[in-house]
Amino acid sequence: MPDAGSLASDLELSGVPVTGASLADTVLLVQMHGSLAEGDLLLKHYGGVCYALLDSIAAGWPVVELRIGIDDVVLVLRRRYLLEAIDQIVSGAPDEETGLWILEHTLLEDLP
Repeated sequence: MPDAGSLASDLELSGVPVTGASLADTVLLVQMHGSLAEGDLLLKHYGGVCYALLDSIAAGWPVVELRIGIDDVVLVLRRRYLLEAIDQIVSGAPDEETGLWILEHTLLEDLP
């Protein structure tokens, strides 16, 4: 069974300001300090979470959606886009290309 706590600890060690992580069915929920105003720094942290999740999926996690709570919004990478990102990585697409594609397909939702 996947351990979201271990993923959160690994992300913290790599410098991502994660305050918690949990699994709800096939959705990884991550809470992170930050702000949309942080620009490139936020993108770096978001990318770190995405790539850590993709590695976890490759190791057998059944996660098919990512939701990152930050500030008063949630960054959402839906199932079909997450699976497409995995396909891109498997097919050898450059990291920069896959990273840009992920950003273009990330949705912003208001916190409930």
